[in-house]
Amino acid sequence: MRGVLLGILFLFCLQIFAQCSDNIKTKCIPDLNTYTTLKTYKVSLAKRKNKKMPAPVARYSLMLSKGTRYRVSGCIDEETTKEKMIFSLFDNFGEVSSSYNKETGKHYPAFEFICNKSGVYYLTFKFKNGVVGCGGASVAMRKK
Repeated sequence: MRGVLLGILFLFCLQIFAQCSDNIKTKCIPDLNTYTTLKTYKVSLAKRKNKKMPAPVARYSLMLSKGTRYRVSGCIDEETTKEKMIFSLFDNFGEVSSSYNKETGKHYPAFEFICNKSGVYYLTFKFKNGVVGCGGASVAMRKK
């Protein structure tokens, strides 16, 4: 009886911790012949604790160069994530581009950005409605 309970507990724990694999990073890289992939990300976020708390966000900094076209693309693991992943690019003055259009409510799998000023930018990832989620993203570049 004790062995059965331990077996069930083990399977339950395995289900919880087997949420986000490293394969999600390569799954989300689109086939872009004219772009060079610079960085891939695995995004695994916990569920928001309550509605009053802000949704969990993953934030990464990256250095972008003037005169370069960047493409940020992302996808979710459909087996473990039910909501869309929203990824946005910020500079020191605010949001520069996003995969989510707040006015229309439409989600996009990627966005392009032509850098007009070299510097540090911030890439943020979150899941709609603060749900638990697993996803991947990539940043690719090409000269203008």
